Amino acid sequence: MRGVLLTLISLLILSGCVSKDNVEKIEIAQMKGFSKVITYPSINITKTKEIEEFINAFNSAEKVPGIANTVDPDYQVILGSENYYLWISDESVTIMNLKDTHTVYSLTESSARKIIDLLNTNKD
Repeated sequence: MRGVLLTLISLLILSGCVSKDNVEKIEIAQMKGFSKVITYPSINITKTKEIEEFINAFNSAEKVPGIANTVDPDYQVILGSENYYLWISDESVTIMNLKDTHTVYSLTESSARKIIDLLNTNKD
């Protein structure tokens, strides 16, 4: 029984993480509303180190308590088989997995800076 419980807890923890496996590029579209893409993709991230930094930043995000009440997202991010909305304001970055639109996650300050730098570096 204890082994089954530990396995279930491990699966729940891992299900919130983005896997680095099979992610060869990250496609980012600038948004103008929840369903209005301005340019797709407006940013492509293909360098392995940058992909890893992006995934690590997303995996370090902390759940924001309560139900999400958000404004229009700045970007849509396709990261492997996962889709996210991304909001950027000053030095903070917030994400939402499209599979769970009632929950948002806030990136740490250092992760937020990395994401902002990666977006600025890879803009065409």
